[in-house]
Amino acid sequence: MAADVVYRCTNTGGPDGDCEHAACNEDIPASLVTIDDNGDAICPGKTVFDEPCGAILEEIIPPKKLPWMAISISSITVIVVAVAMWLFLVQR
Repeated sequence: MAADVVYRCTNTGGPDGDCEHAACNEDIPASLVTIDDNGDAICPGKTVFDEPCGAILEEIIPPKKLPWMAISISSITVIVVAVAMWLFLVQR
């Protein structure tokens, strides 16, 4: 299961003014981004002067999700085996 690619604009305080996405510090989904000839993601937003931002975006690596189901099943298995061994040894 691949995570959706998300970008963030860091165009703040430039000569063209702050970008609307940078000012809000919001994530931009890959579906809204265009890729230029160099393979860079370009910001789709506008600056405070209502001009296209066009800044190169930085890709945000989403945090990896832990496989909670596998962790819980293995933990329960260890507990069940430990209790079964303890009961087996106490019965003797």
